Amino acid sequence: MKQQKELEKMEALQRAAYEVEVYENQINLLLSVHKESSDIWDWQAIRATEKPSKPEMSRERENEAQRRLDQYSPSLLDKVFRRENQKREALAKSLEQAKTEDKKTIRRSIAAV
Repeated sequence: MKQQKELEKMEALQRAAYEVEVYENQINLLLSVHKESSDIWDWQAIRATEKPSKPEMSRERENEAQRRLDQYSPSLLDKVFRRENQKREALAKSLEQAKTEDKKTIRRSIAAV
C-alpha cells in the first residue's frame, strides 16, 4: 500500500514536471516567433508575372460513363433474368456520379488558382 502511494506520488510529480516543460516550450515559441523572418518577396516581379490560366472543365469521367452506357448491350442472361433495366439504371447512376466528380474536380482546380 505504502509503496503504491509513493509510486503514484512520483508519477504525479513527473507528470507535473512534464506539463511545466511543455508550457515553458509553448511560451518560448510564442516569444520567439517575431525573431524569425521569412524570405523577402519581390512584389514587383510577382505583379509582372502572367495570371495563371483558368482550369478547363474536364469531362473524362462523364464521357467514359456515357460511353459505357451507350455501348451496353444486354447479354442473353440479362434478358432471361430481366436484369437489363437494372443494369441500365446502374449505368445511368454511374453517369450522374461521374458528372458530379467532374464538377468537384473543376471546383477544386478553380479554388487552387
